Parts: sequence; structure tokens; C-alpha cells
Amino acid sequence: MAEQPANAAPQAALLATLDLGYRHQEAPMVAAKAPGFQIRGGHDRHLDLGQLVVEGPEEVVRAVLLHGQFRVYARPFAGDKPFQPPAGTQRAEVSDRCNDLLALASLARRGGPLAARRAAADGARPVEVLVRLGLAPERELDELRAELATANVELLDPVCLPSLSGLADPPAVLFAWGAPGEDWTGVAVVGTRAATPAGTSRAAGIAQGLARAGVVVISGLALGIDGAAHRGALAAKGRTIGILGGGHGRFFPPANRALAHEIVAAGGCVLSEYAPLQAAFPHQFLERNRLVAALARGVVVVESGRRGGAINTAGWAMEMGREAFAVPWDVDRPKGAGCLRLLREGARAVAGAEDICEDLGLVMPPSAQRARRRLAEIAGVEGGLGQRIVEALAGGECLHDQLAERCGAPIGLLRGALSILEIHGVVEDRGGGRVALAP
Repeated sequence: MAEQPANAAPQAALLATLDLGYRHQEAPMVAAKAPGFQIRGGHDRHLDLGQLVVEGPEEVVRAVLLHGQFRVYARPFAGDKPFQPPAGTQRAEVSDRCNDLLALASLARRGGPLAARRAAADGARPVEVLVRLGLAPERELDELRAELATANVELLDPVCLPSLSGLADPPAVLFAWGAPGEDWTGVAVVGTRAATPAGTSRAAGIAQGLARAGVVVISGLALGIDGAAHRGALAAKGRTIGILGGGHGRFFPPANRALAHEIVAAGGCVLSEYAPLQAAFPHQFLERNRLVAALARGVVVVESGRRGGAINTAGWAMEMGREAFAVPWDVDRPKGAGCLRLLREGARAVAGAEDICEDLGLVMPPSAQRARRRLAEIAGVEGGLGQRIVEALAGGECLHDQLAERCGAPIGLLRGALSILEIHGVVEDRGGGRVALAP
């Protein structure tokens, strides 16, 4: 591979327009690189600023940006002979969207997401807004580079997440740890930070069932229900996305930083509208909630008081025409008051993941489908308990005590129901106090 020419000045050209490149028709990705920056863009493009990379079946083409122009090299490199694109290669336009995102991220560092959104709606190029504010673009980009590198995050173009366009005030730029992926269906599972054991268990069970159905579980990486939802999805080997109310470099709550690492390691991601060093303030979580709702086909409130962030998230969902779901707890349960309020306002009652999948037209795992068909033919299992058992086991086997907690049932009543369900081939005893759905 040829060394970059000594007179190359990618840093000085960071604000130049990337407008020329080549892309082989079989190439899955276009990427442009510059030290310290990585921008993920839409349209099957990985956009890093400064160097264009085109992957083909036999060669990797590198085009180095020199004072606003590309020089093209090939690997294997043959002397100083310029690379000639192979037959079928298409010219690819890599627009100045890269530069806009960098400038918008710099504005978000200075004035928060609102400043970036206002600049995006201003009509002028974001870099012009930087200059108008008396900021030196080169210095701003140096500081942004350092901040992103320290927090180990990259910039994400919101066009990668089309569902965000349904917001009246969509984010101008996002900061991402990990990649959100493409063509997925998400369901948000949210609730109170001060969750009860039954609430966290129910959240984990719902998230496991959704993950096994191929759904991406979305939540806010908070303590309580949010954390349980993320962990439930991970336990089912599924993908989950966390949305922060502050910057990655000022992670809140600190106790869930390890959970965030697990999410990214499992192929999920952690997103924020806030620059890495932005601290988390209370009003930012309400702003964050609109992103949680927008990314999801539906929002499930597992446990909540009459007021709180989860109720706010469900409100955003209903405002955007998304489905809102709530777990119907007993009327004398304080942590269930918010769920009952949502049910009165039109949310759908759900016992578990199967109800959600049915309402959204999603497909549950075959074992859960068979269990539900068998369950419909059984009498003698007290009101709704059989369905709660099936929902809880959709995420995999568990101990009797764990199952009783997830279903909110006394252990004696649960064991009686399990005996009936085992006779009818709905569940099977795995020994050691473990039970699972029958194959």
C-alpha cells in the first residue's frame, strides 16, 4: 500500500467538500477516514472524513484528499501508476454531509442539542454558523476529535435511523458507542428506577421474549426497569439499544457503565444526543425519552408511579402514533398506578412479550406459539396465570422461585398451575427446580 504523500494535508482539508470517489458495484461500503474521526452515514456508507475507502472483490481503492482533490491508489500498488476503476465501477458521490455533521457536533458541544438542531434548521451551512458565532472551525474540530477519542464514541448521522424523522424536532447529530444496525424492529421497555423485584423480573421476562422474537429492545440504561430490560435482552442473546440522557464521557448512572459495555459487546449500541462531556441534568431525560419512543414500534411501561419518565415516554409514543402498552398490576400497587393510568388513556394491557408481538404483527418463537395453542385448550389454571407462565418462559428456562416472582404468583399456586400445564404438554420439568416450555 502506498504511503500517503508528504504534502497531503487531510487535517487542513477537514472542512473541504468530499465530492468525488469511486465505488465498485459489488462494494458493500464506502468509507472516508481522517485521524480521530469516524462518522457513520446512511445509504450503506461508512463515512470517516479525509480518506475514501472503496472495498471491491479484488482490491481496496484508497483516495487521499489533497487540498480538496482526490488522488487514487490501488492495492496491490503497482509503482506510481494511477488506479483505473474496473469495468462496472460506478462513481459515488460522498457529499459534504460529513462536514455538516462535524460542525453540528461542535455546536452540540458548545450549546447542547438545541443549538445543533437550530443550526440544522437555519438554512446556512453549519460551519458558517460556527464562524458567525466567532468560533474557529479548526480549533473546534481538534477539540471535538479529542473528546470523541477519549469517550470512544463516533458520530452517527440521524438519517441512519429513519424512524427519528417522525419527530417534530429530530436530532441534528447523534453520538454513538457501537452501531445500531439496519432494518430492525424495536420495542421500548421502560419503567421506574425504584422498581420492585416483581417489576424487574417482569421487565426481564418481557425483554427476553421480545429478543427471542428478533426484536431489538430499547430502553434508557437507567436503574430499575430499564436495566432489567437490557439485561433480559442480553440473556436471550438479543440486541438492545440504550439511550442516554447525558454524554458518554459523563456516564449516568455510573453503576450501569458495565452494562453498557455488555450491550456494545453483544452487537448493540449506546446512543446520545449529548456531546461526550455533557453532564446529565433532569430535563435532559425528558428530551431523551422522545428518542426512545421514536425508535420503537411500541413502548411498554412495566412498572411506574402515576408520574415519571416512563409515563412521559409512553406519551411521546402515543403522540407519534406508536403503540403504548402497560402491565395491568393490582389497583392497590403504588408502582402500578402509572400503568393503570395509561390503560385508562388507551394503552393496551399486556402480560408479556407474546401479547406485544401479536399486537404489532411480529412472530414469536415456535415453542411459545405451540404453548399458547395448547394453553387455549386447558381449563383449571387460574385466571391469566397460564399465559403469564408461558410469557415468562419464552425467554428460556428458569427456577420455580424466579418464575413465581416474574408471574407475581404465590409459589404454591404456581406449582399447581405448572403441574396442570406439564400434563397437557405446555411445559416440561428440567430437574433441579427448573422448568421450561415443552418443545
